[in-house]
Amino acid sequence: MGHVFRLLLLATRAFALLATCAYAAEPMLLVSPEISFTNSKIWRAARHNDDTDNPTIRRAFESFVARARANCETYKDCELIPYKDRYGNPAFRVKYQNGWEHSLTLDPNVIEIPTKPASLAEFIKIQPLLDRDLFAVAKELGMKGGDLVYDGGCHVNVGLQSFSGDRLLFRNFLVDLVNHPELGRGIFYSNIENAPTLEDLELDQRKRFAELVAEFDRNEKMPPEDLARKIISDVYYKNPAEWDPPSKYHSINLDSFLLPLEKKDQWRLELRSQRSVENSEELLRILDLYESRLRYLATKREAIPLLLDVTRKKFTLGSSSQGIRDFYAYVTESGLEWKKYRPLLTEKYRVIEKRLKLEPTVPARTARCRGKLAAVHPGSS
Repeated sequence: MGHVFRLLLLATRAFALLATCAYAAEPMLLVSPEISFTNSKIWRAARHNDDTDNPTIRRAFESFVARARANCETYKDCELIPYKDRYGNPAFRVKYQNGWEHSLTLDPNVIEIPTKPASLAEFIKIQPLLDRDLFAVAKELGMKGGDLVYDGGCHVNVGLQSFSGDRLLFRNFLVDLVNHPELGRGIFYSNIENAPTLEDLELDQRKRFAELVAEFDRNEKMPPEDLARKIISDVYYKNPAEWDPPSKYHSINLDSFLLPLEKKDQWRLELRSQRSVENSEELLRILDLYESRLRYLATKREAIPLLLDVTRKKFTLGSSSQGIRDFYAYVTESGLEWKKYRPLLTEKYRVIEKRLKLEPTVPARTARCRGKLAAVHPGSS
């Protein structure tokens, strides 16, 4: 089944390449997801939100590491290298003979597996390793990505290299994410404490974001990292949950842009509004969606409008039906088949989706909100 899926995904990628041939150099996503596994037992044993040292999660981690080590010994294609993470917790880097590597780490209430930055093509290639050493091990130990109650989250880090030095593409990708708050308000995830969208922030923060985008559009010499740093200082100075650091806990985390120039290869957008994945095929679908969206936006050789409510004090979540329609547009505009992405909806959303008549048109949110939102174009104030 996995082999067939990989062939279908490669065929879809080929079609996407033809669909976006207007772009001189095809952008390629460089991404490093953070896959996590947990279960209700781990969550019930947690003593506080930042719990990585209770006996239950430590035993689960030790079991996961033991199983990973056993796989390396059985297949003789990898090794585990121990180290301490920045919080002093035990961690292991799993290095494979084919050049692949990921880490086994502890995060509050989850076992988190950050991967090395890689292209979608490389993730497709190493899918059997992900199945063997991550998802199969988690299932064997009674863990999974999560559910609506016990969700470990799956952050997706999009490297600056994905934009090939194209400041307009960076800007449009960022704005497009902001234009689709449904991704972080029910479609993929919904956690206003851990990953609030721009729409969840206070009015002055939303207004400042719109001003910064307009400033970036007017000043062609402003690099993406300057825009990111201004967002951190001028917009992300607080979050709804008042968690520290205040700039980290947002749907689109940009803190890596604070790293010095010599660490430029680590600058990235951390997309935190992403629920856990249940298997490798779901992970590949999500990564393919983001790359296809990137390629779609690369065909837009002008700044897309910013659709952000800068009038109301508080964000009012739209209907579930509207969120599904907007997500449908997000998928189909990107040249992908809806039937492959419908399974990403929660059961509640799938029931609602059956009643909707969905057509691949301009996102309904664009028309619905025109005149009420900040439509920011180059040169606007």
